[in-house]
Amino acid sequence: MPEKKIISNESGSLVLEVSEDGFSAYLTIKDSGQMIDENEITSLLNVAGIRTGVDEAVLYNRQQKTKKELNKSFLIAFKTKSKSQFLPFVKKEFSASPSSLMKLKKIHLIILSLFSN
Repeated sequence: MPEKKIISNESGSLVLEVSEDGFSAYLTIKDSGQMIDENEITSLLNVAGIRTGVDEAVLYNRQQKTKKELNKSFLIAFKTKSKSQFLPFVKKEFSASPSSLMKLKKIHLIILSLFSN
């Protein structure tokens, strides 16, 4: 059985937890006194192999009126499980194709929207 994947940035101020099934990911921003750059979050998502599900998490967080707080995890990506498509959003390989780069740009913009609430 797969285990939960936990990844943090170099300073330890960001912690990303990907669920065992690969269908959800939570981000914790630790109160370290350091500024967090959205590029650090994007990089962490890339390291985890997360390419989709951020839009869905933004919508879910808005619907639930989730407040982002330091030292408290919040949903940053998720994908619903359907009978026709039972594939997690975490992909093992990444290619720098133009479409992949456009997806990263979109994720970057969505991450910026997370902090505008």
